[in-house]
Amino acid sequence: MQNSTDEIQELIKQLKDLQLQQTDILARLERARAQETDTRVGVDEGTNRPVDHHVTQIVPIDEERDFAIGDRVRIVNPNRFQTDKGIITKIGHSRITVQTRSGGKIQRAPKNLVLDIQK
Repeated sequence: MQNSTDEIQELIKQLKDLQLQQTDILARLERARAQETDTRVGVDEGTNRPVDHHVTQIVPIDEERDFAIGDRVRIVNPNRFQTDKGIITKIGHSRITVQTRSGGKIQRAPKNLVLDIQK
């Protein structure tokens, strides 16, 4: 009986250690993602406009542009209990499909979507 109790206590200790390791790894991952975002997006010294170094293209904030797959957008007219943010996954002739964070898909006309500029 004592042997199984010791084994259970050892398993509980191992689980706690694993949870601590998981928490540490998740914190490191968040820091790495933040650093990656900071290094990918910078400012062009000549124009003070945001520059994405992976694309090497200047993207002015105040200039409108067409939507592209992968753009983060806000939905101007969400239905009741429907999220108002997502990422464009498909662009049709008259509709754009936006995938929400929870995995749902919403179709809207381009006039009902606004580019979501993260600060």
